[in-house]
Amino acid sequence: MKKATFKDLIAKKRQKEEELHKFKEIEVKSLGKSLIFKKPSDETILSVLDDIGTDPDTRKITTAYKNLIYKTCEPLQDQELHKELGIVDPYDVVNAIFELSDILAIGEELFEFSGIGSLGEEVKNS
Repeated sequence: MKKATFKDLIAKKRQKEEELHKFKEIEVKSLGKSLIFKKPSDETILSVLDDIGTDPDTRKITTAYKNLIYKTCEPLQDQELHKELGIVDPYDVVNAIFELSDILAIGEELFEFSGIGSLGEEVKNS
């Protein structure tokens, strides 16, 4: 294996910075339309993993995915939308709009988009 050079390290840092500005269009089946989601930051993914804990179950994963969806989709953070829907807790907008199947599907896509992989398989195998 080759040793990394100074240039390699600089290139990797730049690549990481560029990754923070990636977006993904994800279909929301119940809407019959798609939304744009920003690639989750490492901090957001760590927060999701902390919310799930060491004993993942469907409820913990669903709650963590709701937070992930909210944090990565700008339109869901719109205060006017919250007002129109009567939302008090901003994270409740996810429940107000999406079906459970949407939340799980979008959450999985976002988790995979982050580069971590899939949590669904981990739950199925536990």
